[in-house]
Amino acid sequence: LKHWEFRELSYPYWRIYHNNREGAFITYNGSEYALRPEKVIMIAPNTSYSTRIGNHAVPENGYYLEGGRVGKGQTEVYHTRKGSILHLFIHFNIGVPYDNISPGIFEFDLTDHLVEKISAITRHLNVDFARFNFYTVLAIQSLISDLLSFIPESNWEAISKDYRILEVLSHIESSLGEALPNRILAENASLATNAFNRL
Repeated sequence: LKHWEFRELSYPYWRIYHNNREGAFITYNGSEYALRPEKVIMIAPNTSYSTRIGNHAVPENGYYLEGGRVGKGQTEVYHTRKGSILHLFIHFNIGVPYDNISPGIFEFDLTDHLVEKISAITRHLNVDFARFNFYTVLAIQSLISDLLSFIPESNWEAISKDYRILEVLSHIESSLGEALPNRILAENASLATNAFNRL
């Protein structure tokens, strides 16, 4: 990636970021997190944050960003020589209620154990980014589990402990292509519409 990018982001899924060199930043709640080779960043769902590359000022008119995949003919060495930042990102969900925890950004030191997982994943992605073999799937799941287990227990407060709300959230997630008026959601929570609206 060259030059800079600045954008507000908020997604309903977890994100893991790791960069092979310095030069990219995440801003959240007035704090800045540098994406560095010795760190892994995990972002909770529905966290509103911004990103930027380099120490460039925001230009008056537009911006320029170039990206691409590492692969045949364009190896990691090729991209590194061009001055690119090699960026691994993983997006995932773990389901209700755990995708509904408090927003936040978590920064972890890159241990030898995490390096092993990330190396296995990137080796595979350098060859094939469309299909994953069994070992790569295990490495991804293990990386996700390891990072989730590092999050302090106090952050795992769901937005609601009311099973009716959690059931409705689960129904919404599995029915995004359908009309979801309050009447239908109330039925899913086994409540009258007025009671559901108050809840």
